[in-house]
Amino acid sequence: MTRFAAAVLLLVPFVGSISAQQAKPPDSNSPTAIYDRLADLKMGEVAPLSKAERAAWDRWYALRTKADKTAKPATDDELLEAAISCSGTTEEQRANYRRAFADLMTGAKKATAKAADDLERGEALMKFLHEGVMAKGYDLEQSTLTAVFDTGKFNCVSSSVLYYLVGKRLGLTLEGISIPGNGSQPGHACIDLLHEKDRIDVEPTCPNGFHWSEKLKRPGVIAVGFQPDRNKGKRVDGPALIALIAS
Repeated sequence: MTRFAAAVLLLVPFVGSISAQQAKPPDSNSPTAIYDRLADLKMGEVAPLSKAERAAWDRWYALRTKADKTAKPATDDELLEAAISCSGTTEEQRANYRRAFADLMTGAKKATAKAADDLERGEALMKFLHEGVMAKGYDLEQSTLTAVFDTGKFNCVSSSVLYYLVGKRLGLTLEGISIPGNGSQPGHACIDLLHEKDRIDVEPTCPNGFHWSEKLKRPGVIAVGFQPDRNKGKRVDGPALIALIAS
């Protein structure tokens, strides 16, 4: 079993910033304890957790079980690390993806530098991503963050995670939307931008997906294909959005 497959069981570790010394020792239901038992399933090789990863899982469990009431939200670096980790990477590979993301942020800052407000910044970001790192287009099966950098392709999960990670560092207030699938329709992920008292719907899979509902009202605009019902979606934070990579 690969680490990516195991992540389905573990979800996202990086949702708090409790030090390893503060984390409550894991019990049999903790992510690290579960991970340590995966080899018993005899479904393939289980990649070992690094010391840093193990500490991060234990921090997450301490926060989840409220073992430490002083826990703080995940940092931008922790969210990025979680997305890279859940994409099925080794510790050696992650440095390359951190550098790729840092280069992407440099470009995103330049592309949005002239934006007058968050609305202009959010739309400029959408254009920047689709003209660059996401230029190869939509692929239903491409849900990992790292494959966006490797292939230029994306689906609703990977594009939403990337938009969230970059947008958050640009100062945008963003919230993930997770829409469950059913027997006839697939699930979907997308983003809301919180601007003043408004919620601006963002569909990162589409180059014109910023403020999507308003664009659909324009004369002559016709939407083709599956249109997810946002009213059936659940608002989720960054760690929960990133967990969709694993699931």
